[in-house]
Amino acid sequence: TVADLRARRLAATVESIRTVLDAGDLDELAEVVDALRDDHDLEQIALAAIKLAHESAADDDDLEIPDARRFDRKDTKRDKGRLRDREQAGRGKPHNASMDERGRDNAEPTGFVYVSMGRTAGMRPGDLVGAIANEAGIDARTIGAIDITDRFSIVEVPEDTVDEIISALTSAKIKGKRVLVRRDRSG
Repeated sequence: TVADLRARRLAATVESIRTVLDAGDLDELAEVVDALRDDHDLEQIALAAIKLAHESAADDDDLEIPDARRFDRKDTKRDKGRLRDREQAGRGKPHNASMDERGRDNAEPTGFVYVSMGRTAGMRPGDLVGAIANEAGIDARTIGAIDITDRFSIVEVPEDTVDEIISALTSAKIKGKRVLVRRDRSG
């Protein structure tokens, strides 16, 4: 949960601070504390330093975590029953062991699309999914992992849709801006 992650982060911060304190070699930074000591107490200075460290770490964290939980549906009895029930109701595809929980075919070749807009331009995963689904007419459930960096984004899609997506997004705007879209070979 978020509370568990926060507790782990705080515990890691405490441990990191203890390690630095035990190592010593802090004399060259003492002038920072000396400059602030007249206007603030030491506890407030320490809290401000920890806050800055946490904010800096949060900027480096990848805000989007790709869905990497792909599995073979044969391995879980609950999913077998649910899939069988859907098939009997006429709402499902025949069982395919290479499908993940979102209905993507893991055996299908994967391609990657580079989009020249990233986090600094306000790009979010929903923006990319919406643009690809609406402009290229691609089923949003087939879109895989999305990696958004500060300056660009990489989107995992079925290989046979890469050219179609590039063509559609080249003439479209995302968040009101034209973007460079090309095949990414680094994925």
